[in-house]
Parts: sequence; structure tokens; C-alpha cells
Amino acid sequence: MDHSSNRSDATLSALGRLGFFAFAFTLAIAIGLTGPAGTTASVSRAVEQTADVEFRSSGGLLLRGRQYGHGGRWVILVHDQGQDSRAWRGLPVQLSRQGFRALAFDLRGYGASDGPRDVSRVRADVAAALRFARSRGARQLYVIGAGIGAGEAVVAAENYPIRAFVALSPRASRRAGLEQTRAPKLIFVGSLDDRAAARADEFFRRSIGFATLNSTPVDAQGTDLLGSSWGAEVRELIVLFLQDYLA
Repeated sequence: MDHSSNRSDATLSALGRLGFFAFAFTLAIAIGLTGPAGTTASVSRAVEQTADVEFRSSGGLLLRGRQYGHGGRWVILVHDQGQDSRAWRGLPVQLSRQGFRALAFDLRGYGASDGPRDVSRVRADVAAALRFARSRGARQLYVIGAGIGAGEAVVAAENYPIRAFVALSPRASRRAGLEQTRAPKLIFVGSLDDRAAARADEFFRRSIGFATLNSTPVDAQGTDLLGSSWGAEVRELIVLFLQDYLA
């Protein structure tokens, strides 16, 4: 599949600024990063703009999470199996400081959400989160997923106008031939884990539209990439990528 198609001028500009290429085994530190200095006051304001939320998924099952920030630019964060919404290592607050409203929610059976764990219903839970965001006035939608959460979210997002999609150590859905969002995709994986790298490569090869796969020289995977020795760079690249699709 030609992943160079559907590449917008804005995306090309972002890639030039970031100085990285698909399949690169190191990430360049971005130059001229925008955003507020990390002052205690700005962090406090972001934290004050949080609120617990709940919404219903398929079968009326109640899902719970927390939103950070305000405004119409919603970022939906979908955690991996064996985790919950606390796995994002401060990324929701960082996103809120950049003008996004981040929604970190628990999939069914995890954290504060109801029901038994059921990987076959992850897609339904992601769709419920997207519907909730739209019901709350979302004007722009973005998705960040980890592991199986990314693999299922990319399919669930197909019916929604997603601006950009970020995947951390994604695992493609086991069901082949499924439609998926054509939104531009930024994919990360820790290159020192051969199995995870192979899964991320499969996700990349299945991607429709523009996609770039970036490998970092660490063992960490999924949301643990955010806390790795390359975590600061990964976070900054995520923010820049989303900012490139604000218009």
C-alpha cells in the first residue's frame, strides 16, 4: 500500500520540522517546540479543568473516565489490555495545556468502568467514547491508542471524522479486511522488542492513507514509551503531530 498518498502539506511541514523518517531507529529531538513553559501555575490550571465523566456503551454498560481541559478539540485515549486510564503518565494534562480536551476512559471491566473484561467489545467502547465527545460539542476528534486499544480504535474510528490518529505499540485487529479510519497516523514502537516491532509493522502495512512508523531504541512498549528514556521526545512528537491537524 502506498502510504505516501493523502499526505497533506501540513503533514509534510510537520515531518520536516520533526526531522524523522518512517522506519527510523532513532528519534530526532524536535527544534523550536511550541507551547507554554512547564510552570507550576500552568500545570495547576490544567489540573483544575478536570472532571469525572461517565457514558454508556453497547448493552447499556456504564463506562467511566476523566476529561482534562476544555474546548472542542477532543482527544480520546484508549488504553491497552491489562491497564486502565491511569496508564497515560500525565499525557492528558500535557494535551490540555496545548488546547486539547483529553478524555482518558476505562474500557469495560477495567478501572472504574462496569462489566466483565471483553476484548471483543473494545471497538464498541471506543465508539461510545467518540459519541460521548460529539454529544458534548466536539468539533474536532483525535484518537491515541495503545496496544490492542490502538488496533481496535483504528477500526471503530472509521465512522467518525477523525483528524489524526496516534498508535503506541499497536496490535492490529485479528479480523482481516475490516474498514478503518483514513486519518493520518503516527505510530511508535520500542525497537528492542522484536515481537512488538513486528506487530507495529503489520499495523503500519495495513494502514490506509498517510502513516509513518517510528522506532525508538528501548524495550518499553505502549504507554510505557511515555515514561521511557525517550518519553519526552515521544510526547512532544505526539503534540506536534496533533497540532498539525488543527485546521
